[in-house]
Amino acid sequence: MGDKERDKWDKAEIICKSVGAVLTPLVIVGLGLLGNHIIQKNQQREQKAQQEIQRREQKTQLYTQLMSQREESESGLRKDMFSSIINSFLKPGSATLEEEVLNLELLAYNFHESLNLKPLFIHLKNQINSEKISKEEKRRYLDRLKKVAKEITNKQVYILEEVGQKFDMTIIFKNTDRSKTQLEDVTKRKLTLNGIERTFEIEAIERDLEDKRIRIRLYISSAYQQAPIVHDFWVDFFDFPTIDHIRLSNDQRCSVVLKVFKNYGAEITLLYFPGSYASLKEKPYVEEMLKKLTTDSLSSESP
Repeated sequence: MGDKERDKWDKAEIICKSVGAVLTPLVIVGLGLLGNHIIQKNQQREQKAQQEIQRREQKTQLYTQLMSQREESESGLRKDMFSSIINSFLKPGSATLEEEVLNLELLAYNFHESLNLKPLFIHLKNQINSEKISKEEKRRYLDRLKKVAKEITNKQVYILEEVGQKFDMTIIFKNTDRSKTQLEDVTKRKLTLNGIERTFEIEAIERDLEDKRIRIRLYISSAYQQAPIVHDFWVDFFDFPTIDHIRLSNDQRCSVVLKVFKNYGAEITLLYFPGSYASLKEKPYVEEMLKKLTTDSLSSESP
């Protein structure tokens, strides 16, 4: 009984060895084929990824090239337009009043972010008033100037409201006597922008009914100042906030905009906004740039 069982185990061992001798090469071959298949798949994925990266790079280069060419073309067009319009103002008598108003409209709509156009508006306004034309024509030309100025102001105010803070102030004229121009309206507000709280106190101290403007005394203070900074200035419809503003510390700005002027009162808006939204001609001081870079670096390193 023991010999028979031993024979069974011997036979099983022989069979296993035989099967193992046959299967081992097959398993090795199978693993080799599987490994090659995996390697080929990985290589194909890498090739596809590289091809996709190359396609994206080519698209990016093409897009950059097209944008660069477009910007160069637009810059050339704007340069020619600017030169042509400016020459019309620099050469007295070279253009009619209609042409000058039209040129100012083109200049304002296309270059209001980079040029201080207030002197041209005032110059053309005075020229219209001095021209020997009918009252109806004068009113029509002046209305066009006011319309352009209002549209540009509203466009800039809308952008600055989105990125900054603001408050409105209504000034009531207690009389319309031109000889009594002193006002006593005062508004004081606290506004916070990017973690910096400032107190703005606006005092309307004088009005000019003829030129439709308000004289403002603005007090600006913060926790970092020992005494408020005082600014005394006139504001009219030709003051555009991205250009006509007050530079504050920490690369910030504030501006006062005249929205409405009537014989019985006026409405103004104070805007408090980041310096990055100032006009294209406005450049931050080196100290402000270094301070901002340092602050951004510390913020990125903090956990």
